[in-house]
Amino acid sequence: MEIAPRDFTTYVQNGDTIRWIGVSTSSENDIVNITSINYQGDKNLLGVNVLRGNGAEVAGTVQNGAVGSEENLT
Repeated sequence: MEIAPRDFTTYVQNGDTIRWIGVSTSSENDIVNITSINYQGDKNLLGVNVLRGNGAEVAGTVQNGAVGSEENLT
């Protein structure tokens, strides 16, 4: 079963590390694999277009932020 991602807002500062961790909402025994987070937008706050993960987690460090910057990731 595939579930569409939901939009959410996270507030960060330059140097902060953002981690995406897959957690099942239906069973503790299910495994959620995150393979990448892909950049979409004007100003790339994380410095790369694609963040690769190890299956369990994807992480990126905010590098190019300016006050009021917004970014969409998929």
